[in-house]
Amino acid sequence: MKTKKRKILIEILIWFVFLSVQFAQFNVLTPLIIDGHLNPKGWAFVISNSFLICFYYFNIKFALPKLLFNNKRILFFVFQVGFLVFCNFVFYAFPSLNPLEKIVANPYLFVSWFISVRLAVMLLFSIVIFISKRTSDTEKNRMQTEIYSLRSQINPHFLFNTLNNIYALTLVKSDKAGESIIMLSSIMRYMINEQQSDLISLRKEMDYLNSYLELEKLRIPTNIELDIKIDGDFNKNVIVPLIFLPFIENAFKHGISTEKNTNIQIHLTVAGDILFLVVKNKKMNNPKIEISGFGLKNVIKRLDLLYANKYDLQINDHETSYTVNLKLNLNA
Repeated sequence: MKTKKRKILIEILIWFVFLSVQFAQFNVLTPLIIDGHLNPKGWAFVISNSFLICFYYFNIKFALPKLLFNNKRILFFVFQVGFLVFCNFVFYAFPSLNPLEKIVANPYLFVSWFISVRLAVMLLFSIVIFISKRTSDTEKNRMQTEIYSLRSQINPHFLFNTLNNIYALTLVKSDKAGESIIMLSSIMRYMINEQQSDLISLRKEMDYLNSYLELEKLRIPTNIELDIKIDGDFNKNVIVPLIFLPFIENAFKHGISTEKNTNIQIHLTVAGDILFLVVKNKKMNNPKIEISGFGLKNVIKRLDLLYANKYDLQINDHETSYTVNLKLNLNA
């Protein structure tokens, strides 16, 4: 919504500057304001620029997408010539509007040429803007399709790991198995409902993260020390759903041992529009954790697509430990 409003304001500003220049040009030929009233010839300024603005939006909204780029070029040409003839006819039928009357020998011929050049330039400008916008929209659609594809891959990956955890609880006949299923149901409901949104409130994402952590706490052995700190104001910002979960999931996947004492550190802080995430774990069951792993590769690609130039990710992959430092600008 902010982006749309910004584009509208920029468009209004461009028209304002354009009309200001036109006003100055017309005013040189004949004063448009006399004794606080609009000079009758000032209507030339109003009418000609109204034609020009209508011509631009007519092409952008209809003629270019519906005719020229829809294999109806003859009809497109007819409309362009018709518009040109109409504009010239107005000044031919009402010569008193011509600001060059009594200034040049053939004012109508000069104004006709001037109108034709202005419409031709505006047509070229419209085509350039339209092609640029269509190219941009095509790229956005491609990116959106890729994002949806990446997002759809999260559910099976998360579900697979969590079901493995619950299965491990059932093997030891733990009472936590039933509670885990209820929590998983709540989490999956969140993923199904919120994953359709491009952005969600940061508060909802934090609630989801807390539910996920509680689910992990149910299955980890007592020899694992969790250092979890989540601070900040989560009510002011929005975030792409499930954007950093794989980093945290990865720590539980590779940082748990049933035999050795170890710890997992998860610190998440929001300061203004900046989110800081630090995840540290020792490598207990897989000494070769690679960033090309499915979940991590997926989230990095989503970060590139959705937060390009607005995040900093540092991953330290040592022989016995793994650390993730993510700095994310939420004001995307």
